[in-house]
Amino acid sequence: MRIVHFAIYQVLIFTLVASNAYCDSSKSGQALEPDGHLRKIYAQFDLIRAGNQLMDQGLLDEAILKYEEAMEPEYLNYEYDKASPLGHICSVLKFQHKYEESLKRWQWFIDFNPKGDGWVPQKRELEALLEAQKTGNTTKLYEHIKYLREKHQKWMPPKGYHTSTAGVSSVIIQLYDHIGDQDAGIAFCDEMIEFCASGKSCRGNDSRKYAYSMKNPYFQIKQAFEQDKAESFKGCLDAKPDDACMGRATKALIQSDYFPW
Repeated sequence: MRIVHFAIYQVLIFTLVASNAYCDSSKSGQALEPDGHLRKIYAQFDLIRAGNQLMDQGLLDEAILKYEEAMEPEYLNYEYDKASPLGHICSVLKFQHKYEESLKRWQWFIDFNPKGDGWVPQKRELEALLEAQKTGNTTKLYEHIKYLREKHQKWMPPKGYHTSTAGVSSVIIQLYDHIGDQDAGIAFCDEMIEFCASGKSCRGNDSRKYAYSMKNPYFQIKQAFEQDKAESFKGCLDAKPDDACMGRATKALIQSDYFPW
């Protein structure tokens, strides 16, 4: 999983619906030639995948260039095809601590669907990160974590688990990592691990068997938090734009095939 946050999911669902409508209309000769339409989709996907591989290597600037390329007109069938590469760019800018720039880019999602609320969590998160960067005050970051847990409590342990849970968990983990609150990060991962161990599936039918192993992505993140705690990592609250500061938990998320970022 690589796509980030909920506004992007909304736009991509819209894209899928539109694509299905396109396929139906193409039967009556009312749409573009199918191969040309799909060729753009596949070509854009290849660029996004290349950007993700650069992210895995820690090459953030180079990844942005790939995502930017994926928004060139030659790879777009519709305006909303910008959603995925643009969402990736917003996240990379966040990892570079360029919160103001990320907020400006995120405005596209707001303008695209001003009456929706799928873009609200990301906007709240970036605003909280920006305030913490300017003032050192973490109050809004903790408030945002509480907001996410309450908003999605139906699909968060101990109540339940859903395909969207990993996305919410990813943000919470990143924020604890950014703050440098390893104890809270470890406790959060323990909640997830215990849910897996209880026999309630959090990653397929084998979640109980692998709950306390490196096959469980939450166990991997817990290990990252514990290593940073052992080395007294203080978090990235003091990081300025383009600072390379990043905790092990966030690095593990970026390299994971399970967590979206």
